[in-house]
Amino acid sequence: MKKGAIIFLTGLLALSSLPSMAADSPSVQVGFSPEGSAQTLVIGAIDSAKSSIRMMAYSFTAMDIMQALVKAKNRGVDVKIVIDERGNRNDVSHRAMKFIVKKRHPVAGG
Repeated sequence: MKKGAIIFLTGLLALSSLPSMAADSPSVQVGFSPEGSAQTLVIGAIDSAKSSIRMMAYSFTAMDIMQALVKAKNRGVDVKIVIDERGNRNDVSHRAMKFIVKKRHPVAGG
C-alpha cells in the first residue's frame, strides 16, 4: 500500500511540474473617444474577427464602424448588434441604423 501511494505521489509531483497548456491569455487595450483611439480599436477588432461579432451599443452613430460591420458580415463573420432605443433617437443614429438594415443586417433594439 505504501509503495503504491509513493508511486502515485511521485507521478503527481512529476505531472504538476510540467508547463501548463493554457490558451493564449486575452489582451486588454484602452481607447478614449475624444481623441478617436476607441473607434480605431473597435474597427481593428471588427476587421480581425474571424467567426463572430457580438456588439451592444448605447449610441450607434459612427459610420466607419457600420461599414466595418457590413464588411465583416460580407466576409462570412456572424454579426449580431443590440442597441439601446433611447440612446438612438437622433438623425445620425437613424441614418446609421438604416445603413445597416439596408445592407440586410438585422439590428435588435430595446
